[in-house]
Amino acid sequence: MAIFTEGVLTKKGQALIAKSESRGSGINLTHVRTGAGVHTDTSVESLEQLTELIDVKQEFGISDLSTIEGNAAVAVITAVLNNRGLMELYYLNEMGVYADDPDEGEILYCILVSENNMIYMPPENGTGGISCITERIYVEVTNAERTTINVDGAVVSATDFLALRKIVEAVIENLQGGADGQMLTKDSGE
Repeated sequence: MAIFTEGVLTKKGQALIAKSESRGSGINLTHVRTGAGVHTDTSVESLEQLTELIDVKQEFGISDLSTIEGNAAVAVITAVLNNRGLMELYYLNEMGVYADDPDEGEILYCILVSENNMIYMPPENGTGGISCITERIYVEVTNAERTTINVDGAVVSATDFLALRKIVEAVIENLQGGADGQMLTKDSGE
């Protein structure tokens, strides 16, 4: 089930693409913010005018940036949303992707909105149970190969972590010898 029902590049996001194309530079996507703001007008024209979310609740790093094969003008952004440190429940009605504009500083690049109060983010319950949502967002960029992300504060999804864990375990299986404090050596080409 999709969380967000509408998504658009803002006017500032569109202007950043034009600047990027004319200057031959890339776009630096910085982070995502989520909020509880209720958007009564979800027309493209209305959403394009926004410069900030209505009711910001949380901020997250971008965990990954990839491309769609054969389409360098579309970037796939992965953000792992979680309730770590969240004190009260809120409905996830809006999400914004932010970028660094060389002339204006941080801008709301694109915005996604949902039907009112469809999905909520619960508060952290203090017993170690963290709720997470992995959100993949497809956004237009000038050239995804020149697009960068700021990964400060990003969280990796459990699926990606388990894949890395398998790789590390395979490497460890193929190490041998040595005493405490010594470097282990590989015993095969694995």
